[in-house]
Amino acid sequence: MATAKKTRSSRSASARSVKPESASPEPKRARPQARASRPADPAPVPAPVPAPVDDNGAKRVGVLKESVEGEARVALLPDGCKRLASKGLQVVFEKGCGAASGFTDADYLAVGAEPAASAKAVLAKARTIVSIFPPEPSLWSALSVRHVLVARFAPTLSGARLDELAASGATLFALERIPRISRAQSMDILSSQANLLGYFAVIEAHQHFKRAIPLMMTAAGA
Repeated sequence: MATAKKTRSSRSASARSVKPESASPEPKRARPQARASRPADPAPVPAPVPAPVDDNGAKRVGVLKESVEGEARVALLPDGCKRLASKGLQVVFEKGCGAASGFTDADYLAVGAEPAASAKAVLAKARTIVSIFPPEPSLWSALSVRHVLVARFAPTLSGARLDELAASGATLFALERIPRISRAQSMDILSSQANLLGYFAVIEAHQHFKRAIPLMMTAAGA
């Protein structure tokens, strides 16, 4: 009995004296290297503010009242003024310029056009001048190299008279000289006006004919 107890106690003592094996330490993880910081975007450079410049009428388009007797057309309608305004241009019109075509000064004012009391006032305010026919000779002294005239010059002016107008220094754009090609079809005044004149000629002739016309007439013609 004594031997058995001694053996049992020695086993328990040895069991207590034996220390459990410590677990192997985990390998240390490498610390992630810090990423290089992204350079800050440069501060935006403010756009330079253009200094105010007196354009001397460069962004203005003038519309003259036609002086030729019996001429009822006007070079620029209120709708055209609106389209020019959308492109940053200001229209200056001579008062009464559209009256013969059925357009009042109020129609031009409604689209932002600026009124002028006379043709000379238009020439003083605008560089580009549009009209059906060139200005009358009494206005040529008010023209200079800064003006651009857009009109139909022939057959109203030719030869020496045209040279006299050109001597003012103004740049002349003759619409009847525009080539009659596809690219310039929208600016072909010869075709468009000849077409309208053809309709007018038939109507005017019928007024004098005093009889019924035997053809069927439609909006497209005979």
